[in-house]
Amino acid sequence: MTELTEIWMEIGSYNRYAETKLAFFIGLVVAVLSVINSASSQLPEPIALLRGGSFIVTNVGASISLIFALIAVMPDLDPSRRLTWFIPKRKPDNIYFFISVANYPTSDDWLAATGITVSDDERPRAQMLAEQVYINARIAARKFHLLRYALLALGGAWCLSWIPALIPACFP
Repeated sequence: MTELTEIWMEIGSYNRYAETKLAFFIGLVVAVLSVINSASSQLPEPIALLRGGSFIVTNVGASISLIFALIAVMPDLDPSRRLTWFIPKRKPDNIYFFISVANYPTSDDWLAATGITVSDDERPRAQMLAEQVYINARIAARKFHLLRYALLALGGAWCLSWIPALIPACFP
């Protein structure tokens, strides 16, 4: 039962780590959006580069990125029903890694795969703790995957925003 409690605490730390990254990223995207929409035309050159080449493309991409990040930080107490397609699919080959735990069909399957022996008296508590580990792993996996999509949306939009500016320069 001690090992199960330690796994539960470790999976919980993945959730806190994801929330820290998401809070930083949301602040970053809000800062980028404020630079993009700033009325000032006299921004220092490195900061002005954040605007990208096309105002519209960068603004839309940053907004989509912010939506992904905000969906990730929304409280979700039952991740088994909503947004499960945001959990990355992989073979559940590691009983300790949160993405592998999230890919087991049920918490009972994960508990059986751990091979942790529990007495009959502790079995109900172990099953409840395994359910918590499983739910927390699914929440953490979804948060990290949504953060990945948010980063890709922001970076992709910024790169795409330069295409309209580069086409006339490349083909005079």
